Amino acid sequence: MGEGNVLSGGIDVLYAMKDSLSELEKYKGISAELAVKESALEKEIASKEKALEAESEAVVKQRRQEIEASFEEQISKTKSRIKKVKAKKEKRKDAKVSERIKIETRELREEKRELEEELKLIFRNSKIPNLLNNKLYFALFMPRTLKDLLIVLGMILLTLFVIPVGVYHFSLPQSTWYLVLSYVVTVVVFGGIYLFIANLTKEKNQAAAAKIKEVRKKLALNHKKIKAETRSIRKDKDESLYGLENFDHELRELEEEADKIAKEKKKALAAFENDTKKAVIDEIRGRDKKEREALKKEHDTVYQQQKQAEEKVKACSIDIANKYEAYLGKNVMSLASVDRLIEIMKEENCNTVSEALATMKTLSQ
Repeated sequence: MGEGNVLSGGIDVLYAMKDSLSELEKYKGISAELAVKESALEKEIASKEKALEAESEAVVKQRRQEIEASFEEQISKTKSRIKKVKAKKEKRKDAKVSERIKIETRELREEKRELEEELKLIFRNSKIPNLLNNKLYFALFMPRTLKDLLIVLGMILLTLFVIPVGVYHFSLPQSTWYLVLSYVVTVVVFGGIYLFIANLTKEKNQAAAAKIKEVRKKLALNHKKIKAETRSIRKDKDESLYGLENFDHELRELEEEADKIAKEKKKALAAFENDTKKAVIDEIRGRDKKEREALKKEHDTVYQQQKQAEEKVKACSIDIANKYEAYLGKNVMSLASVDRLIEIMKEENCNTVSEALATMKTLSQ
C-alpha cells in the first residue's frame, strides 16, 4: 500500500482502521482470558497430581509397615518361645548340676560333717560352752584368714569407738571426764570378757585349743576342696550328662523357624517393592483417572485456543503496523484516537486522514 492510500484516504479508511484495532483488542482479550484459564487448569492438575503422590506414598508406607509388623509379630513370638525354652533348659541344667555336685562331693561333705561333729565333741569334752562354736569366736581367738582379721578390726572399732562414744553421746553429760570414763569402762568390760573367754578356752584348755585349730584347718581345706569341685563342675561345658537333648532339639527347630520367617519377610518385602507397590499405586491413580484425563484434555484444548489467539494478535498487530502505524505513528494506534479523528473529520469538514491528523495536533496544542 502506498503512502497516499492512508494519509490521503477519507473517513472510510479510519473506519477500516477502527475495525482492525477492535479485532486486535478482541483477540488480546480472548488470549488473556484463555491464559488465565490455562494457568488455573495447570494448577488444578498439579494439585491433583501432588495429592495423588502424597496418598500413594502414605498408603505404600502403611502397607509396607503392615507387612513388616505381621512378620515381626511372628518373629517376636518365636523368640519369646526360644527364651522360655532356654529358661527351662537352664532350670533343668541347674537342677542336674546341683545333683551332680551333691553326688560328686558326697565324700567331702561327709568328711565335713564328721569334722564338725569332732569339733563339737572337743568343745563338749573340754567343757567349753558350745555357744562359742561359731565364726566370731574363731575369728577373735584363733584368727587364720583375711576375713577373720576384718572381723577383729571391726570388733576393735566397735569396742574402742562406737560403743564408748555412743554411750557418752546419748547417756552421759557432755564432759571430757565422762568420755574418758566411758572409754575406761568399755575397755575394762569388754577386755575382761575377752580375757575370761581366752583363759577359759585357751589357757586352761591348750590341748583342746590345739585340736580345735587342727580341726578348723582340716575344715578349711575341706571347704576349699568342695568349692574347687563345685566350680569345676559348673564350668564344665559338656551338657551330655544332664539329658537336655529335647531342649536342644526344640531350640534348633525354633531358631530355624525364626530364620525362615526372617527370610520370608525379606521375600515378601521384595515382592511388595517389585510388584504389589506398583499395583497399589495404579489402583490409587485409577480412582479419578477420567476426571484427570478430562482436565488434561481441557487444558490441551485451552492451550491450543490460546495459541491460536496469540497468533491472531500477532497477525493483527503486524497488519496494523504495516497498514497504519508506519503512516500515522504508534500514538494514534488506539480506538480513542481513531474515534477522535473520525469526529474531527465530521466536525471540521476534513477530506483526508492527513488533514484530520493535522487538525487534531493543532487542537491538542
